[in-house]
Parts: sequence; C-alpha cells; structure tokens
Amino acid sequence: MVNQPMYSRQGWFSPSLHVAVQCGNIPAIEHLVNTGANIDEYDSNYFTPLESVLTGSFANGHAGYDKTNVYGAAVRLVQLGAATGIVLTWPLALLLNHISSSADLSELLLEQAPAAACRKTPLLLNRMTTVSYTHISRDSLLRIPKFVPDTETEEDFGGRSFLHSAICSTGYSKVPHDWISALQKLTPFPWHHDWPHFHKMAFLTSGFEFYRRGLPHSTFARIMNIQPERGVSPLCRASSRGILEIMENCLKMDAEIDFEGCSLGSALMIACACGRLDAVKLLVRRGAAISYVGKNGLNSAMIAARRSKRVIAWLLVGQFNEQRRLNDSGELASSSGVSREVRPRSGIGTAALRLVGRREMQPHESSLDYAVRLAAMKREMRGKVVPL
Repeated sequence: MVNQPMYSRQGWFSPSLHVAVQCGNIPAIEHLVNTGANIDEYDSNYFTPLESVLTGSFANGHAGYDKTNVYGAAVRLVQLGAATGIVLTWPLALLLNHISSSADLSELLLEQAPAAACRKTPLLLNRMTTVSYTHISRDSLLRIPKFVPDTETEEDFGGRSFLHSAICSTGYSKVPHDWISALQKLTPFPWHHDWPHFHKMAFLTSGFEFYRRGLPHSTFARIMNIQPERGVSPLCRASSRGILEIMENCLKMDAEIDFEGCSLGSALMIACACGRLDAVKLLVRRGAAISYVGKNGLNSAMIAARRSKRVIAWLLVGQFNEQRRLNDSGELASSSGVSREVRPRSGIGTAALRLVGRREMQPHESSLDYAVRLAAMKREMRGKVVPL
C-alpha cells in the first residue's frame, strides 16, 4: 500500500512518497521508507522523488510547495539511501543551478555522486545545459515539404536540425513520403545535448516501428546514434530511468549492451547506480556483464549499486532464486509445485554456465593464461551435475 500511486484527473500518477516529498513532510517520508516504501519508486514522468526535486518536475504540478521544505526533504532522501545516479545523465550545472538556494543539498549531492565516489575525480560542470526544443504538431509535420529545400536537415552550431526535433514528436503516421526520404540525409542524433521529455521521444517509443519499417536498418541505426561518441547513449539514459520500452527498442537495433555510454560505464552500471531494479533485471537477463574491465579500469555492478539494497539483493540472491523456479518449459512454476513428467534417460546433457568471481577472467590475466585455466576448469567439471 505504501507504494500505491495516486492518480490525478489528467491521468498522471505519483506514489505517496512523491507527495510527501513535494509537501516537504520529513516525518511522513521517514515513516513511508521505514514501512517499506521504495525510495527509488518513479512517477508518471519516470522520476524518483529525489530526481523530481532536482529537476523541478513533479507529475502532479509545481504549485503549492515550499522550495525550502522540499530541499530539506531531498537532503533526508539522500541520507536515507536514495540513488543519486541522475547526476551522471543530466547536466550537473543545470541541476546545481536549480537547487542553488540549498547549499546543504548541493554539497550532499556532490559528495554522494557515484562517479566521484568511484573514481575520486571531480564531475564536469561545463556540459551543455540548454537546448531549444519544442513539440511539433502533426500539421507542422505535414507542411515540411513546403519549406525551403534542405532547411529541415540544416544543423546549428550544436549539430541539431529541424528533423532532429521533428522525429521526437508524434504525428508521424500521416507524414508524406518526401519527409521519409529527407531522413536519409539526417545526421546521427546529437545526444550530447540535453533533450527534455526523453521518455516521450516518438522515434524511440510510439513511432519506433514506423521508422523501423520505413527506413533501412542501417539508416535508422545511424540516426538513432545508439553508440554516440559524445553524450549519454539512449540505452544508458533509458536504463537510468527504468524506461523498459526504450531499452528494448535500442536492443532491437543491435545496441551493444556493454557499451560505455555514460561516465559510469555501461547501461547496467548506471541502472544499478540509479536503483532501477527492473532495468537491471532486463539487462542481466540479456547478458550484460556484471563486472568488466573498461576504459577506467574494473567496473562492478555491486559497487555501482551499493546504495540500493533492493538491487544488491537481487544481484546476489534474487536472480538465482528466479532461475530455480524455472521449470523445463522455461515458465515460472506455481507456488504449489508442478509435477514433472518422468522420461527415459537420453544420454549426456550439456548446460551453459556464466563464470563469475574467481572463475572469470581477471584484470591481470592474459588471454592465453585464461584459456589454459578455462580448459582446466572444463576438465574438472566434466561429468558433474550442474545445479539449476
């Protein structure tokens, strides 16, 4: 019940903890968290309570709250263990400017920033903080061919064009064929800018299948810019906010699941840092590496998730308990138990294993040394029964 969302007449919803934070009610916050409320639960904007304060984006509106009390509530959220991974995907200067009237919250946010804690290096403050972004109506899209030729693909100094904004909006189903042909010349999406309403971007959500059918796979993948050279990748951005639809769509376009698309590393690392358990489950089940050696050394999901007890519990225990509950057909068995069919022995079986911990390749180990050790492990395990 403590995580039960509250719906507005417009269809927006906010969990009880969001409402308590917006009201600056610290005793209510402490009571909800102590009685089982998920401190990293998100609202209809896919923002956690702390992220709603830092971005000023409450699903049920802005009116009627005292910023001083709200910032005090945000400080208490961080003290209670709220995930602070948002500082790795949003321009830090923009966040700090928004909460500039609260020195305590600003200092606490910097102290708890996952990248600063992991690497002991200061976070950049000079990232792009503004972008001219407008929702474009369907009527505007239909008038595109009447514009001066090629103006829709001309870019500003930041690499943004009219079409970059257009593909973010709805109304795509009735656009002329000429507009689709113009997309052939569109440059990769500039993820190094701060694009608001990420969870509503049409080419990643409602319009994904339209562009996927209307454009060659390679062209659409280039436009999506799934593995950008600058900025936060769409897979990492979606993972940090738990937007499973966008994550699935990025993977459909052959996104490299362990690509280091943000300052913390891969999509799994940022999902762990932000406490997004559903995103963590999806990525691990798709084969994301729980630990790996990246550009900045060893990255570990356990380290990234150190502030989220729910994520750590699932990584250590939950995912293996779920595997035990899988029956032969790959579906979850009922709590009452499922009687399995007895079949004749069919010979030696094979099973795939994921090597972790001391059995996986170590940072100091060469490929040849690991190959020799892996062969020895295979001989040792041969003929043994693998526990499910």
